[in-house]
Amino acid sequence: MEGVMEVGRIRKGELPSVVEIWKESFREELAQRGADLGNITPLFRALLSLRRLPLWVLHRLGVPVEVWVLRMGGRPVGAVGQIGCRVPYIIGLVVKREGQELRLVRLLEQGVATGLRAAGFPLMRALVPAEHLIAKLAIKLGWEAIGSITQFVLPLQGLSSDARSRPPSVRSMSFRGERLLACGFTRRRDIKGLLALDRNYGSPVVGILGFWERVFGVEEKGELLGLVRVSWNAYQPVAFMHVPYLREAEAYWPLLTHATRFFRGLGKAELHLDLWEEEGGLREGLRKPGAREAGRWIYLVKRLGPPFL
Repeated sequence: MEGVMEVGRIRKGELPSVVEIWKESFREELAQRGADLGNITPLFRALLSLRRLPLWVLHRLGVPVEVWVLRMGGRPVGAVGQIGCRVPYIIGLVVKREGQELRLVRLLEQGVATGLRAAGFPLMRALVPAEHLIAKLAIKLGWEAIGSITQFVLPLQGLSSDARSRPPSVRSMSFRGERLLACGFTRRRDIKGLLALDRNYGSPVVGILGFWERVFGVEEKGELLGLVRVSWNAYQPVAFMHVPYLREAEAYWPLLTHATRFFRGLGKAELHLDLWEEEGGLREGLRKPGAREAGRWIYLVKRLGPPFL
């Protein structure tokens, strides 16, 4: 007998099993990003201590990080991570049960959607590899594809002078500025603008734990030409520059210059970049300083409640 199937928030005793499932399933991707789950396992174990009290405190401080577990007969057979501030970002979905993968993915996804809907979130989002079976399954489960992105990896050490020659006119945006922009994107039903702005963790308090984010914006005569969110942590030698919001394509270059200088100063080895497919005209400019294409992904969203966008 299979036993009772249920989806719930992770328990402290389940952490070793979930970490092993992730290590086995995402070995190649973790290596590409210089990530070692062993480095953050003690941190998450501490967050799950005292009946998850530290994690609850993080949630109250605006950091809705979570791990959802699919259990069969009380034992973990699947898991998925959740980060994201305004729109939960679902990452690392995996199940372990040969011959039943699609059924278990469906159960895990539905359980997470139910939990997030109960928490009051109107949307959730995910990135899945292009042309992967999971993308087709997601559409059947009610997800919508809002676009494709291409990922690039740009080495930062020894970066060619061309990529550093454009003088940046860029500033870090304040939290108040971000909130005002988010309200504007929501009012205009601009989902790509909202996703470009949405932080993974939502509060600077996670800096204590070794995770940081900033939003860089470039303006001309008081008008916003473009913005991009960047993130980095104390556990990986790479940094991340997420999908930009561009009113003018040329606004990308001062943003990129600012980010490369910033992360070179922090000693990061690589910058991992995301571009929407329709921004393909920027690709050649990225290849000049040595960026290489690292994959194509589908950006998905699922509506959980009343109309939001």
